[in-house]
Amino acid sequence: MQEGVRKYVPSVDLQEKLNQLLVVLKTSYDTPQQWEVFYQFVAKAYMASEEQRPSVSKLTDILREAGIPKPGSLAVLYAHRLYILAVHATMPIYKIFNP
Repeated sequence: MQEGVRKYVPSVDLQEKLNQLLVVLKTSYDTPQQWEVFYQFVAKAYMASEEQRPSVSKLTDILREAGIPKPGSLAVLYAHRLYILAVHATMPIYKIFNP
């Protein structure tokens, strides 16, 4: 493994949430259902360890490979939601949650 590149090994629960997100993104886009599934994925990612949580670039790759439109934009939204949750928990976002 290259220096500075962390291995991504999602938990079963987080992988299930990601799979649900990919399904809903392929069938609908910018709907309340899609956002609810997205937020559930972000919440599960927030609770996961760093190794289990995809980085922004990893999530972008996953979304791109799945054919999801605007994968980078959605991944940036993911990062900002992680930051919001971290700030709420008074965690240092740029040390712990800098995906």
